Amino acid sequence: MGRGGGKGRGAGRRSRDRAQRLPRADATSFKLSAEVGSETYGICSNKFLDEEFKTIRYELTVRCDGDRLTYSEDTQLKVKGRSEIFHHTDGNTLKRIE
Repeated sequence: MGRGGGKGRGAGRRSRDRAQRLPRADATSFKLSAEVGSETYGICSNKFLDEEFKTIRYELTVRCDGDRLTYSEDTQLKVKGRSEIFHHTDGNTLKRIE
């Protein structure tokens, strides 16, 4: 069968590969990432940001521990006029209150 049918060679391997990337139902943490140019889970931007502050990669880690949720993220930017990649990082811990 052709590409669109899902039953061609490699279809089973793709399903297994995808399953290995998904967090388990009982996971207490997970990671997400996106890269510019990716056809899936890619990065879209408006014209101004794409020209001046191009996001080339985004990474997010989330951890759940009882009544706390902690996240950390790293947005990697190519800033016009600079040769090095700029890392815009953020993180926080949220605590459930009653």
